[in-house]
Amino acid sequence: MDELAAACNCDRRTLYRYFPSKEDLFWEAVERAYGMLASRFRNVAEVWESGKVPALARVRSWISVYFTFSLENPEAFRLVMEGRQRSVAASLEQRREDSKPIQEQLGHSGTSLAALDRSVLATLAGLGKQLESEGTCQEGSGDERLWELLGVSIGLIEFHARYRGGGAGMPFGTPDGIRRMLERQISAAFGPEEKRR
Repeated sequence: MDELAAACNCDRRTLYRYFPSKEDLFWEAVERAYGMLASRFRNVAEVWESGKVPALARVRSWISVYFTFSLENPEAFRLVMEGRQRSVAASLEQRREDSKPIQEQLGHSGTSLAALDRSVLATLAGLGKQLESEGTCQEGSGDERLWELLGVSIGLIEFHARYRGGGAGMPFGTPDGIRRMLERQISAAFGPEEKRR
């Protein structure tokens, strides 16, 4: 807190007036970081809506935006991951009978984070059906394939963010290695062999 106060050119008391606890400060930082990410997705969604962008191109660009954000804003991205991890842990804890409701555990921040999460994922709503109608996958499989792909892609990107620097010899050590892995996942989910079925 001393370092933060010095960086803000104020004393600790001033900092505590705005943020009564370190936890409040953490959640404010998470919310801001997540807001930056959500803003990128809103910009991308506007581009999609301004033209007839095919569903698979939208999926690719969504994954690319998520990965690029992780590379360009590593600290903000780590805050997003940590905030999501804590909110998921709190929601799992809530399932215990004797635990406090999640709103009490995380306060306004947990609710705001959940809203931002929904906003980020909402940009993909309806893409499963669009993928099917464009012939990218069989009818009835679009949503399942899309969410499986996103789960794996998000996992790869977050793994890279956590363990970056694993070395050039390791696929997760370089952005190009991750891009190749992501592209293989996209091809596996919606590759040309699907179109021939």
